[in-house]
Order: sequence, then C-alpha cells, then structure tokens
Amino acid sequence: MRLIRAPVGPGFDASTYIPPAAAAQFAAAGYRFRIGYLRRDKHVNEAPDLSDGPLTWPVSFSRQELAEHLNAGLLVSLVQFARFNGRSYLGDESGRELGEAAAYNAESLGAPKGCTLWVDAEWDDAPPDSIVMVYLIAWGLAVYRAGYRPGIYEGYEGLTGEQWYSLPKYQAYWRSAMKHMAAPDPRGWNCYQGWEHSPKKASVGRPPIFGCSVDTNFACYDKKGSRFYCVSA
Repeated sequence: MRLIRAPVGPGFDASTYIPPAAAAQFAAAGYRFRIGYLRRDKHVNEAPDLSDGPLTWPVSFSRQELAEHLNAGLLVSLVQFARFNGRSYLGDESGRELGEAAAYNAESLGAPKGCTLWVDAEWDDAPPDSIVMVYLIAWGLAVYRAGYRPGIYEGYEGLTGEQWYSLPKYQAYWRSAMKHMAAPDPRGWNCYQGWEHSPKKASVGRPPIFGCSVDTNFACYDKKGSRFYCVSA
C-alpha cells in the first residue's frame, strides 16, 4: 500500500460493509475514493462483523474490506466513529486516547504514515465550544505524533471559521452536508459531503447506490492548493 493525494472528483463515505461487487461498480461508475470508519478503541477486525446482516450499521473498516476496495480500484480514506454525547467525554484526555486509537487502528490496517485521518466532529448535545476545542487539539496532536495527518469532518455548528482554522496540525477540512457550516478560512474545505455543496453542484446521493447506503462526497483543492491523502494499492 502507498500514499496518494485524493484526486479531484466524486467519492463516498459509508459505515456499512460494501461488498466487492459493489465496490467494483462504484469504481466503474467514476467514484474515486471511499471513506471508511475506524473504531474508537484499539482494535481492527480481519473481516467485517456481519453478525446482524450484510449491511449492518455501523461496521468498522476491516483488513478484508480495505484489500477488496483497493483491488476494485478505489482509494481509501479513514475517519473515526464519533460519540454523539459530547458533554460526557470531550476533553484533553479523551482526545488523546481516541486520537491514539485512530492512529493505532490505521497502522494496524496497513495505512501508510502520512495519510489523512479524520476526526468526526459532531455531537447531539451541544457541548461548550471550549471543551470541543480542547478535545480536537488533543486528538489532532495524538494523530500527528503517530505520523498521520489529522483532518476534521466539520459537522458541528458551534465553532467559527477562525476557531476551526486555529486548531493546530489540521490541514484538511471535510464539510458535512449540514446547511450552516463555518468555512475554516483562509484554508477552506477540500472535501464536501453531499454534492449539492460541492463545486460541481450535482445532486446529493442519499438513496441507496448499487444497493448500498452511502453519502456522496466530492474531493477538491482547498484555497491553499492542498488535497487530503488516501491509501492506494
């Protein structure tokens, strides 16, 4: 496996298992990358845990699925599952622990150092901005110290664009499909979830695609000319 910058174009994220035939269909249809989910604890499965059915939600990324995607011609990026009750766990210690787990699991999958690992910044219970910032700083530093590039899935509406951009070590921002997200200027986003927010102004892909539940995304250059980094075969 090797490191490659995300090409400009469409991709998708999914927290379900995407079988090899479907992965090949996505690649043939022009999708360039898939963003898969890492567990919050230090653990990686050899094969998907499908104990409740073939499209169980959520399913963390496994070594088997990574190999299947790369063989199908898809690039792979990685994001860690969020915990939606933010007030109960956000802070410096949890940020460090979850960041270390994200880096450990990425390395256990075989992801080369230098690829982008995304933190899923979204919470149901409107935690105070101060603990959100502390958590994200600790998470990003843990991932950076492990040799990976931290990125943010921006699904939280509480921070300003200046606050997002001020977070140290983050060089990639992924805009959620929510309507009111503050742009991390002067860098801006280099991945958009939901094509209606992307430069191409296409339609959002919420209905199942090739029988799979996915969210469409679009990768592009940010305002500093950067792209996020993926795993390639």
